[in-house]
Amino acid sequence: MPKTDSATTKELANLDCLRAFAVLSVLICHLGRMLCSLEGLTRNQELWWGTLGRIGVLAFFVHTCLVLMFSIERLARSPKRVTLRFYIRRTFRIYPLSILCVVGTILLRIPDRAIFNLVFQQPSKGLILANLLLVQNLVGHYSISGPLWSLPYEVQMYVVLPLCYFAFRCKPRGLMYLGCTWIAFACIGVAIKLTTGHANMAGFVPCFLSGVVAYLLAGRVRPFLSAAAWPLFVTFWVGGLTILMAVYVPIEMELGWIGCLVLGISIYAFRDSRIAAWNKVTHNVAKYSYGIYLGHSAALWLVFSYWRIGNPVVGTALWLTLTGIIATGSYHLLEEPLIEVGRRLSSRLERSRESEALSNPERVAVQS
Repeated sequence: MPKTDSATTKELANLDCLRAFAVLSVLICHLGRMLCSLEGLTRNQELWWGTLGRIGVLAFFVHTCLVLMFSIERLARSPKRVTLRFYIRRTFRIYPLSILCVVGTILLRIPDRAIFNLVFQQPSKGLILANLLLVQNLVGHYSISGPLWSLPYEVQMYVVLPLCYFAFRCKPRGLMYLGCTWIAFACIGVAIKLTTGHANMAGFVPCFLSGVVAYLLAGRVRPFLSAAAWPLFVTFWVGGLTILMAVYVPIEMELGWIGCLVLGISIYAFRDSRIAAWNKVTHNVAKYSYGIYLGHSAALWLVFSYWRIGNPVVGTALWLTLTGIIATGSYHLLEEPLIEVGRRLSSRLERSRESEALSNPERVAVQS
């Protein structure tokens, strides 16, 4: 999951904390599954660990949608090709590292999941192309690297997020319309699930809309809960939702929706953290979270399956170190430079629009 631009300084600390807990849930999920697979992974263990990782991804969805709404708001301060500028920035943010992940997974022959003794399967050209474009969920293909499964849903969310901003942010009754939209898509998701057995993208729309709910509540809800309670709330939210979804598997999708809505509604009820050391840790984890998310699975396979480190403590320490190296390296060598490229292209597009307006104001007025 790519780290997005923070909304404002005021929201930064608690949102970084949420993102850090989200990626931590995914790390614990895959570590637990790998360690259990050393002795033989049972179906029950797979269910519990997989559910925990899924909850982490749902938290990512809420967080990402929320901060991207703020990002669109900032872009809209100069109302010149806002949607196109947004798409350019997101393309340069999400695709470079995901492409590197696909290529690296194939070249190093890493299995799609970090499970002991799992064998690499050579993907077809169509499967490779679908993963490079992040459309594997639309064409019925699996993800070459396990963590890639969530990225197509994010990309498809990017397509409609500017519409959400202009549809709900700029309307007097935007929150009411958003609530009706949330209910409508929940009904659509249930209908598709009952008809086909899997809701696909429709199964995550209410999760993303919960992030929009959080955005619309910003400034409307005055924080009344202690900042120290926020990490505790997120911990109980992750743990409680994991238990519910693992126990009530037939309705896990619906429970995930409700959980995301609860999270979205609750974010601004907590005061922002002012503990400098804590904020620095969560900020750094959030900053490198995309590289952590995409790189940790390969590092896990390398440590426990390729190098066959038998001691779980030594293996875990080595895995975390290797994951940190991958994440920081990918951020500074690839992510950060290309984020800047996206920003420059976006700014250049904005300036070209302004120059066009000055040279031919009547044409621009008609196009607008």
